[in-house]
Amino acid sequence: MVSLDREKRGQFNMLRSVSHLEADLALLKTIDKRHPLISAPSGKDQKYADDVLYALLGLTANCDIVAFRRQFAKEKFQKAQAETLRERFARYIAKVDIEKAIDIKHLIDEISKGLLLFIAALDWPIDEDIFPGEIELVLVEGDKFNIQLTAEAITTRETAAKLKKEQEEAERKRLEADAAEKLRKEQEDAERKKLEAETAAKALKEKEAVLDEKESELSDKEEGLEDKEADLDEKESELAEKAAELAVKEADLENKATIEKKSVSKKKSTPK
Repeated sequence: MVSLDREKRGQFNMLRSVSHLEADLALLKTIDKRHPLISAPSGKDQKYADDVLYALLGLTANCDIVAFRRQFAKEKFQKAQAETLRERFARYIAKVDIEKAIDIKHLIDEISKGLLLFIAALDWPIDEDIFPGEIELVLVEGDKFNIQLTAEAITTRETAAKLKKEQEEAERKRLEADAAEKLRKEQEDAERKKLEAETAAKALKEKEAVLDEKESELSDKEEGLEDKEADLDEKESELAEKAAELAVKEADLENKATIEKKSVSKKKSTPK
């Protein structure tokens, strides 16, 4: 064993404490991981602690030992608190209703009581409910922890969001297709009505033309009939004139006959 000078021995006496054995042994492993005291304890706790401290003072400065002890104690304390925090977190999650959204503020308040740790909720989707089975407690560094979504929860939510987006896109396309189909039908209906109107107008025009033609024919026939009636009236007038002439002639003949009869009667009645 390396002998120490007076100053080192004074430091040895000041630093002696079995409570620091764990820290001193960890420092010795850091400086010389093959040191025989690491694998073979030299005696009971106090004897072993003295031997380890003695060896350290031969390898490094007392200030380094003190600094390491402080850091080791701090880390040990943080580990103990971290373990407590993890146990509280696990108990809290186990007792809440997994079907109900979790109150993250209440969770942090409950599990951090009396602990000197910093706990934050990172990347929290403010507009969505979070359920107990979706979160985990993650050590960031030292005394800092995050409560965040698990990788599985993130994947599930991303998949759900992607599916929702795809469904919304499909619905948008369906609505667009329906609107386009409706517009197409309306255009076809308008075109059909237009053609029907044009066909009806054409048919009406043709009927009007036929009617005009028939009216013209009828007019011509009426004119012909009027001409015939005029001819007939003229002939009737001529017949009437002839009948009148004939009546006059008959009257003349009758007068003549009467005169002749009278003449004959006179001749017969005259004595010879």
